[in-house]
Formats: sequence, C-alpha cells, structure tokens
Amino acid sequence: MLLPSYSIGSNADRIEQRLRAEFSRHFNAAFVTKPGMSLPVILPESGSIINFATWGIPDRKGNSLAWIRSGGIIKNKNTRVLIRKKRCLIPANGFFIKNYEKYYFIYFPDEPVFTFAGIYDSHKQIDENQSDFYFTILTQKAGSRMEKISPEFPVIIGNSSRRRYLNLEKPLMDITLLLQKEMKLKLNGLGISPDLFSKKNPDKSDFNQKGAKLYPPQKFPEKEILGSYYFYGM
Repeated sequence: MLLPSYSIGSNADRIEQRLRAEFSRHFNAAFVTKPGMSLPVILPESGSIINFATWGIPDRKGNSLAWIRSGGIIKNKNTRVLIRKKRCLIPANGFFIKNYEKYYFIYFPDEPVFTFAGIYDSHKQIDENQSDFYFTILTQKAGSRMEKISPEFPVIIGNSSRRRYLNLEKPLMDITLLLQKEMKLKLNGLGISPDLFSKKNPDKSDFNQKGAKLYPPQKFPEKEILGSYYFYGM
C-alpha cells in the first residue's frame, strides 16, 4: 500500500545538478514529507526553476488529495482540465509503502533524484492579489513486476520524458501513453520503523538494514539520497 509520504532529503545543490534547474528560494530538505507541507515542484512555464506548492489539492468536500489515479483522469470532470493545462513535476528521492504490516522506503540507486508526475491547481487569496498553489501526485496500477509490492505506484517521469510531460502543446494522447508507461528503474526497498513517521528527524534505529527487505540493496542508500539525514557509520 502506498503511504501518504515521500522523501526529498537531498541537499539543494544535488537536486539542482540532477534536474538542471534552480530553486526559486531557500529549500529545507525533508526525509519524511506529509500532505500540507510546502514542497518543491517544477511548473510548465518555468521548467528551469524549482518553485514551491502545498502537497494536496483541496476538493469540494474539504479533503486534501495527496494522490490521484492517472487511470481515467482525462474523463474525470474535476481533473481533465488540470491534466491538459496544469501538469507539474515533483522532485523526490524515494517514497514509502506498507507491505504485509511492514514498512519500506523505496528508492532508485541509478536515479537518486527523480520526478513524480503531478498536476497542480491555484486558488486566489481573498485579501491579496496572489494565488496559493497546490499539487497532487499521479499514481498508476502496478505492473506484473511490481504488483506483489504494492497495488499502486507513483508515476515516475524519467530524464528523457520530463520536457515532454511539461509541454502543454503535446497531444493529450501522448501524455496518456506516458502515464501508462511501466516503470523500468531498478528499485530497492529498505525496511523502516513506523516510528519514523512521527519523528522530526530519523535516526539509526529507524532503518532496518539487516531485516526483511523487498529487494536486498547492494549497500545502504548513499548520502545523496538521504542528504542531510545521512547517518555516518551505519
């Protein structure tokens, strides 16, 4: 099961270098993110700038939508305009799942900083001539290679497809095929303690390096992935 949290623990320099983009303001790394936090996003009109938006698009019932399934997104009246005109990319180092009562941090050794496919929306502030930006992350049904880990996975947009996803002039059918593309990146799953989600900062005891893993990693995630949360001597 996909949990409402992902990791963006790398420092700003490494993120900028990997994505060939610059932050619009100071960036605070967060190994464990939660809906409602202001987090990095890349918008179509500023593909070389990493802006910030609140995770979770509010719906009419006041709920915050952290994830939205990409299947049927074009037919849904509440999301079809957003997928046409308001696509975005969300930088990340990994995400979290629950699998048979065990918790895992999922990351990609070959692509330490990657991007989720997302959509965003904006709401005018009442007293100011400004807009608040909100985003949600798109998910897809897990393919045969992944379904035993989690029934759903975030849609990952690789290096070669980022410009295409942000190009609003691309036919919607082209974007639909991109969202349906099965993830090919090699992943690792590291066991974690559920206590990690209630802490401000994780520590050694939150990572189960010797316990059950989905895929045994070759080594503990490198400093680039954990960023300022890297624990020397593990």
